[in-house]
Amino acid sequence: MIAACLGAMTGCTCGTLPDAIFHCEADGGCESGLVCGADGLCRPQLGEGDAGEGDAGEGDAGEGDAGEGDAGQVDAGEADAGEVDGGEVDAGEVDDAGEVDAGGVDAGVADAGHPCDLAACSFVGGGAPFSPVDRATTDVCLLDVDGDRDLDPVWVSQPGPLLSDGGEVLGGIELSVNVNPDAGQFQTQTIVSGLTDGWFFGATGDVTGDGVADVITTRASTSRTQLLLFRSNGGTIAPDPTAFPVFTGRDAGYVFGRAALGDLDGDGDLDVFLPVAYRMDFLSSMPNHTLFNDGTGHFSDLARLPLVSINEDYSFCGAAADFTGDGRVDLFVGSANSSPRLMINTDGGFEDQTASDAGVSRIPSQWQRAYACRAVDIDGDSDQDVLVMNDAAQLADGGFALAGNYLYLNDGQGFFTASQMPSAGPFDGRSMATVDLNGDGRLDIVFGNNGESSPHGGTALEILLQQPGGTFQLATGVPSLNDNIFGLAAADLNGDGLVDLLLARSRQFETSTGALRNTVLWGTPR
Repeated sequence: MIAACLGAMTGCTCGTLPDAIFHCEADGGCESGLVCGADGLCRPQLGEGDAGEGDAGEGDAGEGDAGEGDAGQVDAGEADAGEVDGGEVDAGEVDDAGEVDAGGVDAGVADAGHPCDLAACSFVGGGAPFSPVDRATTDVCLLDVDGDRDLDPVWVSQPGPLLSDGGEVLGGIELSVNVNPDAGQFQTQTIVSGLTDGWFFGATGDVTGDGVADVITTRASTSRTQLLLFRSNGGTIAPDPTAFPVFTGRDAGYVFGRAALGDLDGDGDLDVFLPVAYRMDFLSSMPNHTLFNDGTGHFSDLARLPLVSINEDYSFCGAAADFTGDGRVDLFVGSANSSPRLMINTDGGFEDQTASDAGVSRIPSQWQRAYACRAVDIDGDSDQDVLVMNDAAQLADGGFALAGNYLYLNDGQGFFTASQMPSAGPFDGRSMATVDLNGDGRLDIVFGNNGESSPHGGTALEILLQQPGGTFQLATGVPSLNDNIFGLAAADLNGDGLVDLLLARSRQFETSTGALRNTVLWGTPR
């Protein structure tokens, strides 16, 4: 997949832009940089040196984090990032300055007219244009729900504590339709809301095959369903309780992560990987689930994942992509209490090849608290790498263990080397996006942090700018925010050609009215 939106690469916690973005014009035309396909949908036109994301089957519609219309056809193995002039990937070295050597992208220098250069960024606060309601928002996704060729945010929230003035913070799903993309004006619809209607995460992809992205939400609940499809329909989204088998914490274990979308069975539609963390006793784990699409957005649970030890799983996240280059979509699974695992698609199921394949480990053994996983061709070598963001693990003494964030670089055959990413922390990571912020053809990274369990001192956002040669450098000029950023997305929302950052704000402690309203940072030219 290539992240693309009106000429700007985007990122969002729910995934990355899909291959198909918008419907072609009547005369067969598309936005600059896009070409009209035989199915009538615009897709990125890539050339040598484009360092975008591979289209390995991950169904984030518009960023397979950020939501757009997808035709429903998934090219399971081809990375359409183009050829990158840069040579071999030097995957795991960290130099004395703490910069990760991510490998050989030789993509030139940063262009003018972007919110960042190679060292610093420039964003200004944009208030709260999305909703006048306080929400404990835990995720944000982007999709073009109304077919007007701009991006519309979907906000996912859980019930929060009472505000200091006694007001309630309800959970639910909100859709902010971009009604004036040249000015960044939105009209927000409440899709579901209430003290019992909270959700944790969203993932976007066209699971119904109609060319428009849908939204799949997850949450942890003892007795209520933990997985729900919101179908795009006539410029809005609506819940469909018949799409999935019912998964509750009581019968399937608690779900504390977002679903991952990809064509797991190679039939041309998007299926779902559902990470399952704990049994109700929180002392042992339960198997993860793969749910297979019939092509219309109705799913069956065929349980094709191998069983693991009940004390070694605790899955929080997953990334679906062709990691081995064989044309089949595999699964990178992040754990809350152990090393990640790699499930290889054998065309008849999935085989756990984490520890060894012909005597060689595919993933380094290293403790992680993997809150989120993202498949992305970060080094532009046309295979899928993985970013893992770790949150804070509470210890028995009441303290917290912080693992930092990691980049797993792929050698093209599904063997990974891991490097810790630069940080002023480590912090309690909760959200991330990948996007080219300076126009140099390399993907940069934005991390959002939670300051409650591990105070971040105003470092709610960290931006890592990819340098020539593939190292990453912490950007200066990033606004200091005392928020807890549980979700973020990146896109040009006001038509000025600059990447903007959407921030989903969430606090678990009492606060004043207005402090939990989702906001945006507008990109300004350096």
